[in-house]
Amino acid sequence: MFIKWHAKQMKLDRDSKLHDRQAESAMRPLLNEFIQWLSSAEYDDEQDYGEEEAAGEEQEETKQVEETEAERNQRELIEAQKKAQAEKLASAKAAGAEQKKKAEEAEE
Repeated sequence: MFIKWHAKQMKLDRDSKLHDRQAESAMRPLLNEFIQWLSSAEYDDEQDYGEEEAAGEEQEETKQVEETEAERNQRELIEAQKKAQAEKLASAKAAGAEQKKKAEEAEE
């Protein structure tokens, strides 16, 4: 279908909402390499069909695990930063309270 469409041997339905002559004209040159590859591809009796999909799924699962680990590391880092920030805030409040107390004592 793609090869025939690219060679202008097949046209899209003009009544279709997807039919856009300008987009179609712009897409043909962009798909030249793909059509060339598709035209020159040798097809076996589909003996390897599905193996590429399975390999892609395995890579995707591995990527999801890696992302999960990265997310976990990021979450732990954020929690540590929040804890350090809370400790600094508490010590700043304590220091401020101590300075206020000293200032009150000095006024008396």
